[in-house]
Amino acid sequence: MNSGGFRPGLRLASCIWAALLIASIVVVLAWWNEPAGARDVLPRPASSVFKNTIAYEPALHRSIAGSSVSTTEGQVLINEVQYLSTTYDSDPAFQWFELYNNTDGELTLNGWSIANATGSDMLPNITLAPRGFAVVAASTRFNDEYSNVRSLMVYLDGTIGSGLDAIGDHLILRDTDGTAVDAVNYGADASGWLNPPCSAVPAGYSLERVVLGLDTDSADDFVPNPAPSPGRGPILPLTPTPSPTSQTQVPGPTASMTPSPISGSDATPTPTATTTARPSPSATATATASATPIGGAIAPGEILINEVQYQAGPVTGGGEDSDHEWVELYNASGRLISLSGFTLHGNLGSDRLPGYLFEPGAFVIVAATERFREDYPGVRVTVIYLADGRFGNGLSNSGDRLILRSPAGVVIDGLSYGSDDTVFRLPLSLIARGHTYERRLAGLDRDTVSDFVDNPSPSPGASFGGLPPISMQNTLFLPLVQRGNGSGP
Repeated sequence: MNSGGFRPGLRLASCIWAALLIASIVVVLAWWNEPAGARDVLPRPASSVFKNTIAYEPALHRSIAGSSVSTTEGQVLINEVQYLSTTYDSDPAFQWFELYNNTDGELTLNGWSIANATGSDMLPNITLAPRGFAVVAASTRFNDEYSNVRSLMVYLDGTIGSGLDAIGDHLILRDTDGTAVDAVNYGADASGWLNPPCSAVPAGYSLERVVLGLDTDSADDFVPNPAPSPGRGPILPLTPTPSPTSQTQVPGPTASMTPSPISGSDATPTPTATTTARPSPSATATATASATPIGGAIAPGEILINEVQYQAGPVTGGGEDSDHEWVELYNASGRLISLSGFTLHGNLGSDRLPGYLFEPGAFVIVAATERFREDYPGVRVTVIYLADGRFGNGLSNSGDRLILRSPAGVVIDGLSYGSDDTVFRLPLSLIARGHTYERRLAGLDRDTVSDFVDNPSPSPGASFGGLPPISMQNTLFLPLVQRGNGSGP
């Protein structure tokens, strides 16, 4: 009788349980010590690691060398994706995507991977040049449709993941540690990387970032591109505008403000008045010494409404709310433009601008009255004051629109907010007192409400957040469609 210890059967069972526990721990530790990419939930075709080949243009890119560097989200972007070929439709062998190095230094992608909803691929070790591209194609069949690509090329084993689904799918770029660096989803894919996802595109189109380097983790970052551009892109990177010189503002000539016929029972014409550019003594106009006036018609988007304040915050000088309203214009063209004959229209009334020579890449403020200086005494760009002290009949705090027209009557730019859906079908939401609507990038113009942000710290005479402006050539422009019932300007 073994009354002083464990019975033999119990001792044997305890040993077995202990052995199983130790074995489980060993298995878990072995799994944990695997490279992060090997622990992906998505299956990875074993052959993809060995069948990747790489070709690149020596004249444009350095040799592949060096180790991977620490990257953060947004340093490498998925810039363009084509999942439906022009000729071969949904054949996965013709699918491709484009990576972009969104930094000013080389980045070596060592051990990175790309995954779609049902598969993944390891990328070969490649080095992206500063602000450079790499096109990752499912196979060399890519060259059947794009034979003149002169960027870094990477070919997979015939598919991207398990092949991109034309109905809806996503692409996730992961670094060596398995961290998601960038992602895009489209169509019926509800993975939530972009919510809502990008709209599906027709055969022959690609999804491409509307501005190279712009990454707000929104479907609005992408547009359908009917002319795919692997390895180059029709859209230029965000680059600072050259620093202009300054010159003292010279008042522009007096111009007449004429009535604007408005339909509707509650519409009243704007009385004839005069408006003169009357800058503060401290105001200066940004100018480029080499700029010369260039004639010709003004195209939509060349001058943009960049920032609007329709409801001022608490003010020290008093006066009516409309006394403190102002609009900031930005010259997104590459030429000097005279504002003579340009008009700004609200829902009831219009104002004619004086013949101020507007420098390329510069800002100008159009303010209702000189009370603007009480609110923003440090602004050092040209300020044009309206002689009658208001925009039309005053910008409504519940909803209104601003439309800029050229001397020929062409709509150059516009926006609408609150209850007014004349310009935007879904207008800008109303904002708090003292805030402004401002373009997230000066020069960015896709004619959508997502071009604008609610800015609690207005920045007249400067771009939002100090970000460098971009020129017209940096964006894909869509035509401005005026909506509504046809009333108004």
